[in-house]
Parts: sequence; C-alpha cells; structure tokens
Amino acid sequence: MTADGRPEAEGQAVQPPSVLLRQPAAWVFCGDAAGGGVETQGPIWYNSTMRKVIFPVLSLAVLAGCMSSAPKAPDCWTIEMDRAGLPDADVAGMGLPAVRVASPTVRAPYDGTRLAVLRADGSLAFDGFNAFAASPALILRGTVQDALESAGLTVVAPTSSAHADATIETTVLRLALDCRRDGRRDAVVSLSLTLVDGRRVQATGRGEGRESAMAGDYSSAFSRAFVKAVSEALAQLGTQKQ
Repeated sequence: MTADGRPEAEGQAVQPPSVLLRQPAAWVFCGDAAGGGVETQGPIWYNSTMRKVIFPVLSLAVLAGCMSSAPKAPDCWTIEMDRAGLPDADVAGMGLPAVRVASPTVRAPYDGTRLAVLRADGSLAFDGFNAFAASPALILRGTVQDALESAGLTVVAPTSSAHADATIETTVLRLALDCRRDGRRDAVVSLSLTLVDGRRVQATGRGEGRESAMAGDYSSAFSRAFVKAVSEALAQLGTQKQ
C-alpha cells in the first residue's frame, strides 16, 4: 500500500504468478562478427559458454547412434589350391611341354564379390553377410595356374614372354552356394578348360565340383569344389588330346 492508501503500482498491470516463477533471463546477441543481428531475451543458461558445451555433446550422441546402427561388414572368403585334394590327371598324353594360362573368365551373375545363392524356389539371391575377398576372376587367376602345375603341366604366366605350345582358357560357368536341397548348403563350382593351339581349339573339358558348406567355412568348401571341377575338366582334355 502507498501512503495515500492505494495499492502499490496502481494503474499498472499485475504480473501473474507464473512470470515470477520463470527462470532469470539474459540478453543474448544473435548475429555475426560484422555487427549484424539483434538482441533477444532468453534463459540465462542459453549463452555462448553453454552452447559450446551442449552442442558438441548432442552432436557426439547423434554420431554415436549412427555408428552403432551401421551394418556389419560381410565375412570375406577366398579360393585356394588344395594340392592334397587334386587327383592324378592324365596330362602326359597331351604332349604339351608348356602351356600359357589365360586370365579366367567368370560368367555373370557369378562374377561379383557377393556369394550367389541358388534357392529352393529356383530364384537366385546374393548373400549380404558373405563375400569373396576380391572378384572371383582375380582370385582364380593364380589358383588355376597352381592347379595346372599340380597336375603336372609346365605353366607360363599370361604376361610372360616365354614360349608356350598352347594356351588354356578357363571359363567359370557357375560359382554359387546351392541351397536347393532340403537341409543342405553346398559350394558348387562348374567350369570349362579350352586348349587353344594358335587360333584353333584343340580340345575342351568340362567339370563340376560340389562340396558341403554346412560347417560355414566357405573358403575350404569352394577350394575343394574347385579342385574337383578342374580335375574332371583336365581328365577330359587329356582324353581328347590323345
């Protein structure tokens, strides 16, 4: 009350209780270094110091959430020459002191890195959790050479200037996980070997290998299936050449 009996600050709007409960406010300048901008009133905690603390923390939290939800990288596999699993191939009758090995060709859709899967309904899918460590053509380049050397042939590399009596061309017809049989998962490799003398085809052999992949070791399964396919194809080459 004032001295004359009027309420204090008569004629002025009375502030509601909610205003009295608000947090203290501070003036925050929103602008650039050139001097542009306006002053706005905001909570005391919304100042430059707190913004330097809060914004980085929030950014790290968002980034951590994105990283934790990133998909798992697929397991990578390769195909190697299993010398112990290569049966004796009749290559003596070929009469070839030395052969040049051309770079392998892998037919689509088996030429990609992701493992192709033959499903029971007849469709073809690609495994998102398993892949070859490189393109199959690159992996098989050295593996084919190792297989032919293990069979008793003298092999000349594709880039070598050494003389070769003929060239062996490899075409992979199928390279997939076969899940068409109930309760089975097999690594299947189907290929052809073509013996070329000059520009003439002398002989062609085809082979297919199948190995169980139920243990989940796809490198071992595909390597053994590859050896079986090469052995069968070489046997046909030797027979035709004689």
